[in-house]
Amino acid sequence: MTSMIKKIEEIAREAGDIILSAHNQSGAADHRRNSAVSRKGSKKDCSDCLTGDSADGPDLHIENKEGRANFVTIYDKKVQDFLTARLKEVIPDAKFLGEENGMDAFQPGDEEGWLFVIDPIDGTTNFIHNMYPYVTSIGLMKDGAPYAGVVYIPLTGQMFSAERGQGAYENGKRIHSSRAPLADSIMLTGSAGFSMDAFQIAQGLSRDFMARCQGVRSTGSAEYSLCMAASGRCGGYCEMRLCLWDYIAGGLILEEAGGRLTDYYGKPLTWRGPSSVLGLSEGVARERDLPDSGYYQDKWETLLKWREKEAARPAGAPDQEAGSRDRNAGRPSGAADGPGKETGKQSPNAGRPSGAADELSREVERLRLETGRLGREDIRNLAKEALRVIPERVAYYAPRVGVSYGRITIRNQRTRWGSCSGKKNLNFNCLLMLTPPEVLDSVVVHELCHILEMNHSKRFYENVLRVYPDYYKNHAWLKENGGALLRRMTG
Repeated sequence: MTSMIKKIEEIAREAGDIILSAHNQSGAADHRRNSAVSRKGSKKDCSDCLTGDSADGPDLHIENKEGRANFVTIYDKKVQDFLTARLKEVIPDAKFLGEENGMDAFQPGDEEGWLFVIDPIDGTTNFIHNMYPYVTSIGLMKDGAPYAGVVYIPLTGQMFSAERGQGAYENGKRIHSSRAPLADSIMLTGSAGFSMDAFQIAQGLSRDFMARCQGVRSTGSAEYSLCMAASGRCGGYCEMRLCLWDYIAGGLILEEAGGRLTDYYGKPLTWRGPSSVLGLSEGVARERDLPDSGYYQDKWETLLKWREKEAARPAGAPDQEAGSRDRNAGRPSGAADGPGKETGKQSPNAGRPSGAADELSREVERLRLETGRLGREDIRNLAKEALRVIPERVAYYAPRVGVSYGRITIRNQRTRWGSCSGKKNLNFNCLLMLTPPEVLDSVVVHELCHILEMNHSKRFYENVLRVYPDYYKNHAWLKENGGALLRRMTG
């Protein structure tokens, strides 16, 4: 460990004292003496470290930033000013990129020379509530690439650090990410709390991981979570959107600990700004059958593009995609729509309805909300909508299952929701258009998997769950509610 990294670690400790003073005006020295892990790594009682203040708490001067549940306190700004001043003593000609005080934009000139990327308090919402964890992180870039990273946890005194090519350390002791498989690990995920839409999409990936591992947790701090993966405490961490200061230090520490860091598409990070982040331990990174994180990134980008389109649409202008979007809003795991332009996937949005087709979609939505018997015209409308929607879903899931298929036929059957022939032809019930979108998708995956296994064997259901982990939940919905839908058919 070089003298430079030791100086940065000491500055991080001093910043931690400032942070702790917000909730403990007597100072942080006593706090560290009772920390769970001392600077030498000895374990002691820290029950007083993790308790809260009085009901009123300290005055943190909390402000809202852009996005939902995105806060900044006077201590964020105070610590950033402190770090900027002290780190200049380490590298006088270094530039700075930080979350607060208007230093949050990566500039072209930042790719040359030394650049400190700092997050004074990562986990500000935890800090506001005096809840573990929150950390100070300091990343150092050289000529546009990560060079060093330091993450300090004030409440426990844990210090994580790494220099490129020199390994990763916790309190001076070399660490390595876990070699355990996903099935024997827990995963940490971000909550995507900056947006309710993003939160709902992120839950899909969390569910996919939950079906494959021992548990899913969210800590509220990206840098902390990456360090937990680096030190072998979990199998990895993922978040749909992080700023550079949220992941640069912990990301480098994870890489130096033998882990793998990419975006949701599996591509190397550019280290230039906001990105999805998927950090995996050595053991989990070796596995082939991991949840498809790019699938959820596709859905998020689709939503962003729609928002941009809506923002540009003149007030009062008709929404040409309202009918179709209603069926796709808020889809959970395994049911997300999204373009495949960067992943080679079939886009499920091809042929989205417009014009007269919107009227049909609205009519189908009306039928979904009613409970009465369906007339012949109602069934024809359902069949027309199914002919538009179901082939898109089949085209989307077929490459995920790993099969090709033949003809798709829509029927008004009284007893079956779908079937698959030996020639790979698929049949689907038009009444599927009255089910939730995720139930429709579960039926599509079910029939596509029959192309691999023309039975209901253990191997068949393994294939189904590999592609659609929420299958059983949606199958249960269909068993409970399907009979009432079938009885609406008049013939």
